[in-house]
Amino acid sequence: MGILDYIKLFIHYLFTPIRVILCIITYHVFHKIGECCDTPTALHMFQLLMGKTLIAIFGFNIEISNEDLVKYSQYLYSDEKLIAVFNHSTVIDGFILMATFERFSAVLLKLGAYKWIGYSDLIHEKYKNVWVEKNKTTTDIIDRVANRKPGQPVLFIAPGSGNISSNPDHITEFKGTGAFAGKFNVLPITMLYEDDSLHHNRDNGESFIHSTLKLFITHYNYKIKIKVGDLIKYEENESIEEYKKRVYDIMDAQYQTMKS
Repeated sequence: MGILDYIKLFIHYLFTPIRVILCIITYHVFHKIGECCDTPTALHMFQLLMGKTLIAIFGFNIEISNEDLVKYSQYLYSDEKLIAVFNHSTVIDGFILMATFERFSAVLLKLGAYKWIGYSDLIHEKYKNVWVEKNKTTTDIIDRVANRKPGQPVLFIAPGSGNISSNPDHITEFKGTGAFAGKFNVLPITMLYEDDSLHHNRDNGESFIHSTLKLFITHYNYKIKIKVGDLIKYEENESIEEYKKRVYDIMDAQYQTMKS
């Protein structure tokens, strides 16, 4: 690291309290703007801008090829009935994807923390997100994907539920079947963090607040790689569990390639 890099790092840590406040303000301001947007184009422009603003405040560096962004865009504006599956390991994954992909929507756990950032039922509906709810989530996912029109948000889901992997150096195991129950084609989105420092260790008792605070003390220009894989198609007579395992194996192989 050069002198300039050390200066940037010093400033990055020095202004941590200010960055925390800026993040909270950013959430509230953009969510309020989103609630007032009358057109999907304006709504998703501000959604993308919110994601990019947050990533800039955190000091993250997202690496993704133009080819992958074009691939995603082509599927977004097609009539393909697909679902985007990603490996989930930190509390910031959703915002990283929001900052990267236009017209992003997601399957979300209901958390009390959302009220801190001004995330209302109205903005939830406008973003076309889906809550995880007992005996309802799979039906909502199938309905959202089956009725998506070209240009409407692609639904992102993490079958790994945000826990760390029980098998070190591999992506988190897929537990849920909601992403695969509709037998839709899968667009695999694989994420690789620079290290494991930001992983949410919920299984080991780490709180949501602690995992969030870690985001502000990582070093400046922290790298996150994202890869959009080739579309994975459901095979006839394949069980849901077999389909889930095949998608996992493909994404884990991609993850290993990204590490090398």
